[in-house]
Amino acid sequence: MLDIQRVIEEALRSGERRMLVLAGREAPTVAAEIANKYAEYTKERVQALYALWSLKEDSQSRRRLNRFLKNLSRDVELEVIEYEDTRLIMGTTWQLLILDLTEQLRPNDLGRLVETTAGGGLVLLLTPPIDEWPKTTTEFQKRLITYPYTEKDLRNRFIKRFVRKLHEHEGIWILDLENERVYGKPAKHPDRIVASLRIPRKRTFSEEIYNLAKTQDQIEVLRLIEPMAKPVEEKQVLVITANRGRGKSAVLGLGIAGIVNQWREIGRRRRVIVTAPEPGNVDVLFDFLVRGLEALGLEYREEKVSESRRIHVDRVSVGYMKPYEVPAKRRDMTVVDEAAGIPVPLLFRILDCSERAIYSSTIHGYEGAGRGFSVRFLKSLQEHSKISLKTYQMTEPIRYSP
Repeated sequence: MLDIQRVIEEALRSGERRMLVLAGREAPTVAAEIANKYAEYTKERVQALYALWSLKEDSQSRRRLNRFLKNLSRDVELEVIEYEDTRLIMGTTWQLLILDLTEQLRPNDLGRLVETTAGGGLVLLLTPPIDEWPKTTTEFQKRLITYPYTEKDLRNRFIKRFVRKLHEHEGIWILDLENERVYGKPAKHPDRIVASLRIPRKRTFSEEIYNLAKTQDQIEVLRLIEPMAKPVEEKQVLVITANRGRGKSAVLGLGIAGIVNQWREIGRRRRVIVTAPEPGNVDVLFDFLVRGLEALGLEYREEKVSESRRIHVDRVSVGYMKPYEVPAKRRDMTVVDEAAGIPVPLLFRILDCSERAIYSSTIHGYEGAGRGFSVRFLKSLQEHSKISLKTYQMTEPIRYSP
């Protein structure tokens, strides 16, 4: 069988994700064993996400989850979600991703979830036996059937194509657990090359903030955020766009920490409102805000109200708010993460009530298609004569190597 440790070593060395397809009835048990080996090899507590069709006690997917949990080490910190709730974890990052595809396989779920996996992480697909899979009918397909058609009329073209592509690509291993066979080939990518970063000499944010940046893109974004801390004569807008995994949310958190550090010295009450389609979308932003404050040696107070987080440093506060609540609230700066997932009219309302606004949006991702954001909203900003607009597109990957 496949040497799992070698696959783990290759993923971590290259900084790229690797996929293991576990095809067969023992897939949940084998997945738990692989997760345990990953935690043992990295010698750290591993963050893992498990997605499935249904959490109902009498469902087959719940029974498979229970088998997985029974064999899982305590070194793996697991979060479990149903596919219907995948929007809640947009913007998060996981070292291990386990997708139970036995009953459900939707392209959008794959696109959303696979790209939340960190560089060096593993994606584990739990599937029916490899020979039976193309003949199975998913719950998604069942819902599409309308009279006079029946399940017999389904051709399963997507599953057949998906299986074929799994066989074709490097870095994907298929473990046929029923027949004890392994298919796949290692990826032929060089080891990760870490480029040296150029921190600007003339800056207003402390060097401790810049030292937390992982890419030159993040450093450039921090430079663009710096002027937001100064008094404004006209509306200041910064728009950051990127594909998935470029560190947008992280650098927003660091930038807010830099602004908080400058505003606290003024002694006046200041407020930053952070918004996104879902509270979970800004978890990374707040995590890096806290990292930035700790790097600066600042004391802070954190509180959680319902699903949202708030950070207080002296008289400066940073808190999450649902998008539709933002226009009516007083604030000194608004930060909109995953903006493509918010209706364009609401983006304009938020802009109208903000002196300083930062919009961050995924393009070509699953937080939102981004077309309304780029075609309508951004174009309107570019044509607005009374707005000081700056834009930046991040291209350097952080979750995985280029």
